[in-house]
Amino acid sequence: FNSENMYSYRILIIDDDTDDIELLSDALHNSGFNSFHCVKSADEALTFLEECPTEDALPKLIVTDLYLPGINGLQFIKTLQQHLRYNKISIVVFSTLKWELVMDFDKNIGTADYIEKPSCYQDYLKVAILLNQKSAA
Repeated sequence: FNSENMYSYRILIIDDDTDDIELLSDALHNSGFNSFHCVKSADEALTFLEECPTEDALPKLIVTDLYLPGINGLQFIKTLQQHLRYNKISIVVFSTLKWELVMDFDKNIGTADYIEKPSCYQDYLKVAILLNQKSAA
């Protein structure tokens, strides 16, 4: 057991919707990608990031929903952007909200990419491939 490997995930996924996590996890596995970790809140995500032993152990990509219990997705992204340790991590907002509405809420969110949650499994597979590519960049 190597505790450092416990934190060497390329993607961190934050979503409190169990169905969405299951669909995305399944799609990632089916596209041959297993280097991801899922949490259900921004608080859990921040704890996970703080516990990463080194900069290299940090995820390359964070995928976050906007509607989260406690700290919402927008607040979470702002928190990351304010920390030197985390501001190099790519962020993808993964939400049912239309991007234009998100931008209306907060113009500073422009540093993040955006993917609307798919309505069918085939589209989840496409998202999984895209996330894999983004986390490798």
